[in-house]
Amino acid sequence: MEDKEIHAVGLVRRIRDDLYEETKGFSTEELIAFYHHRAAATRERLAKSRAGRSREASPSESQL
Repeated sequence: MEDKEIHAVGLVRRIRDDLYEETKGFSTEELIAFYHHRAAATRERLAKSRAGRSREASPSESQL
């Protein structure tokens, strides 16, 4: 397995710069709505991920 190095500072700067470009013309209200939407999408993805993991951990009816 190949070791991969994570360049944390570069990663954070890229994320920051991309987010700035995406939101630079937003009003305060638009920015708040943007982050609310992003947070809701993240919560949804996490819930789906957790549900998938719990299905994998529980035996299916065919295994009982």
